[in-house]
Amino acid sequence: YPDSLDDLPIFSPSTSKAKSEPVPMVKSFRNNVSKRVGLRQKKNGRKGASRGGSPRRGRMAESVYNVGSSARRVVVKARVVKMNNSYGKKSAGLHMKYIERDGAGKDGKEAELFDSKTSNKDLEEWTEKNIDWAEHTEGEPHQFRVIISPEDAHELNLTEYTRELMERVQTDLGRDLVWTAANHYNTDNPHTHLVISGLDKNGEEVWIDREYISNGIRNRATQELGHRSEHEIDTTLNKEITQERFTSLDWKIDKVSHGNIVDMSVYPDDIAARKLHGKLIARLDHLVGYGLAIKENSHEYILQDGWDTKLREMGERGDMIKTLHKEIKADPTKYRIYDKDDHDNVVIGRLVRSGLHDELNDRFYMIVEGQDGSANYIVMDKGTDVTEYKRGSIVRVENYQDSWIKKSDSVIEAFARSNQGIYDQKEHVEQVIKHPELLPNGVTPEGYTDAISRRVSRLARFGLAQQLGSGLWKIEDNLTAELSRRDQESPNPRKVRISTIDERLLQQQIKAEGRAWIDTIHVENNAPYSFGSELNQAIKKRQEFMQKELGLKVDEKGLLKMLDNIERQKLVQDYADGSLRRYQPLKQEMFTGTLHKKITAPSGQSYALITSEHNNGIDKEFSLVPWRDNMKRSLGKPVSFGLSKQNIPIVKTLTKGLQR
Repeated sequence: YPDSLDDLPIFSPSTSKAKSEPVPMVKSFRNNVSKRVGLRQKKNGRKGASRGGSPRRGRMAESVYNVGSSARRVVVKARVVKMNNSYGKKSAGLHMKYIERDGAGKDGKEAELFDSKTSNKDLEEWTEKNIDWAEHTEGEPHQFRVIISPEDAHELNLTEYTRELMERVQTDLGRDLVWTAANHYNTDNPHTHLVISGLDKNGEEVWIDREYISNGIRNRATQELGHRSEHEIDTTLNKEITQERFTSLDWKIDKVSHGNIVDMSVYPDDIAARKLHGKLIARLDHLVGYGLAIKENSHEYILQDGWDTKLREMGERGDMIKTLHKEIKADPTKYRIYDKDDHDNVVIGRLVRSGLHDELNDRFYMIVEGQDGSANYIVMDKGTDVTEYKRGSIVRVENYQDSWIKKSDSVIEAFARSNQGIYDQKEHVEQVIKHPELLPNGVTPEGYTDAISRRVSRLARFGLAQQLGSGLWKIEDNLTAELSRRDQESPNPRKVRISTIDERLLQQQIKAEGRAWIDTIHVENNAPYSFGSELNQAIKKRQEFMQKELGLKVDEKGLLKMLDNIERQKLVQDYADGSLRRYQPLKQEMFTGTLHKKITAPSGQSYALITSEHNNGIDKEFSLVPWRDNMKRSLGKPVSFGLSKQNIPIVKTLTKGLQR
């Protein structure tokens, strides 16, 4: 689908205005909206959804004709998301989080969901009038995501405009659709995000013909927009001549070109066509300036291979820089677009903002201010949930090579080798039930083997497994060796990794009674402007706080360990006060107890909380041991713990019969 308002052909509206009864949508106030896209409850007695007629139903292309460039334009982008796999459900959940997020609505408020009659601000009415989407969409095979961006949208009531559009779409399709939408006003072009369920109100599967999605919905969407004046059209085209993005002029150039040759020697007779002819020549001259075309003579141009793709990339980069400037308002020479193919590209700094880079395909972005004064726009990998990261927190961004080999591949290969090359999920479940020590902590045998089966399905797409029946797969011989070979000969694209270093704001770090990120950095590494300057001021205030309030000297040896001790002492005191247990420090002797849980201090330091009872429960104690990932298996189990002769903490899981 086209990337902007400027590269769309214009289609005419129909003269008829068919009416239908507005169709009530669904109950969906925040939590219900989240449930509807994947966390659906089972509906008793329900069979699989039936197909809702021919996939070609709703095709309206025959009634669409071109009215030229005078019609006001509207961008309609659409995507079908399959819901029959874990990615589809996760993706749909992220999408719903996004369209309802804070800051996207009017005046920076939360975007309001609405349907044909109500919105989620009218909670009581919304709940009473709508059916539960989570229940309705049981067995939903897919969803339709649509973005509608009318020209001059700031002059429209987008909610009523969308409701009118959906009435007409329902009439065209002859179906009572279940849909929800939200208007976004956080960009230069206000637009509407629309989600249409793959099941209609009667529970029948909805199919919308590709031609109708491409042309019919856009045709309907233009009906209320009217026409532009000749002056408006002329002004818009004049702006497009110098734009560093793909425009409607470029679309026309592409249509009149023969291969890569554009011949402008024919001068039109029509006055309007002459004006357009002049603008196309002016645009071609600018393409020459961009290095995307060569001017052979006074009337002939040769377009470079991939010129249109490069223009779209220029437009995308321009949008990223524009977003950076809107959020940072700093020196544009310090703006950076993060390159994940640069192996040494590491960014450490403050997370300023996150949002969707590609609204239709759920590709998120983050803006991170580096301590070196840079402002970085980072496009995250597909499926990344940026809501897990707090705005204002300190993060580390790096990239890594995504391997063909996953941890589960050795498990799959070992099982298949012991079973004549066959992976049998049912047999695997029985095996891990007999040997629960094979399971990660908190994972059921069924959940574990389901994850393995999903990996096997993916291996089948790589041609490394073949399904023989339900839960039965023939596995490629020497599976891990073949995956290693692919790592060498055809490596996967690099991916972005983001990790939180300190989720506290700088002001919170200044007064932290324990280790903070700003205790680990040096002033000389910070730029004297932007975030670097702010960081230098925070470090100075932090040093004053440690001296006055904590009694610590900034240049004191072992400063970080002292801060860790202060923080741990506070954790001990808080837990002792709340639990009425006595603290038992670690010693060079072994004690026994139960590894109760993992607790994390504000600094991010984590500890294993071990509780114990003596004298028939009269004496209750607890201890804190630095956390290690391998302790997950011991959660809730009896352990022995203490210090080695080298004062290194030791925690061992006790087998039955050994606990004292």
